[in-house]
Amino acid sequence: MKMPSVRAAFLATLAVSGHAAAATAELEAQMALPQMPSVAASVAKVSVAPVLIELMKGLKGEAQAGSKRSGLVGQWCKDNHAQKTNLLTVVQRHLNEAQIAEEQIVNE
Repeated sequence: MKMPSVRAAFLATLAVSGHAAAATAELEAQMALPQMPSVAASVAKVSVAPVLIELMKGLKGEAQAGSKRSGLVGQWCKDNHAQKTNLLTVVQRHLNEAQIAEEQIVNE
């Protein structure tokens, strides 16, 4: 049986990152066993490819979920920053109004 190479691992990574069709085809071609008349080779050839494809699909799903979570956290950070900025503006306005009121009392 042919062992996965660094190239196969790289192709699996490409599949997760959105290049699934090309990487899957190349990975299947690379992982294909040489043509042997034995039954064991046929069984290995049939059972390895679907397992690898399912693993790549699972990894792709996890990567997409992670990307979605990352987007949600990024949006939360932007919203939180905007809220703090708005709160700072309100507090500054109240401080200015208090200073104006103090000046009016002193001038009277």
